[in-house]
Amino acid sequence: MANLITTIDAFRHRLDSGEAMPFQGATLRGLDLSGVDLAGCVLADCRIEQCRLAAARMRGAQLQRSVMHEVDLCGACLRGASFDRALLSACDLSEADLREAALTDVRAQGLLLRGADLRGANAGEASLAESILDGIDADRGRFVGTWFTQCSLRGASLRDATLLKACFRDVDLVGADLCAADLRRANFERADLRGVDFRGCRTQGLRLREVRLFEASPAQ
Repeated sequence: MANLITTIDAFRHRLDSGEAMPFQGATLRGLDLSGVDLAGCVLADCRIEQCRLAAARMRGAQLQRSVMHEVDLCGACLRGASFDRALLSACDLSEADLREAALTDVRAQGLLLRGADLRGANAGEASLAESILDGIDADRGRFVGTWFTQCSLRGASLRDATLLKACFRDVDLVGADLCAADLRRANFERADLRGVDFRGCRTQGLRLREVRLFEASPAQ
């Protein structure tokens, strides 16, 4: 398969080929690319499987419609990168810089995003399932119509974020900061909201169903 890249030599040869889009449509599998510089690189329509891109420099990278499975992006710089309509599963983006990243219509499951920086990111209409987003900083992020299903957002900061029509189903938001967030028509279903800061939120049409707001009283 001409577009299957499984060795570092093949990757470097493609990277240095001088082609305008050397990886578009390629499959990268089993590569350790930790710390690689792929800033602005076009990786649209790629399959990236079981690769290490920890601490990679990928500012402004184009990953539209990419399929990523078991990819280690821990600590990577992805500021301004585009993941529009990408499919992500079992990827580690802990501590990644995703400021101003485009994540619209992403379909993701089983992600690790602990401590990631999503300030100003746009994840409208994205679907996140069974993912860990504890401690993320998503202040001023846009999550219009985003689905959070069975996710953990413990201690997350979503101050002044746009969460219009967002769905938090079976989500743990203990200690999260939603101060001044736009929660109009948002849906919290079976969510754990203990200790959440809702001060200054816009809440027209907000729906709360079977949520947990307080600690249970000790048994008498």
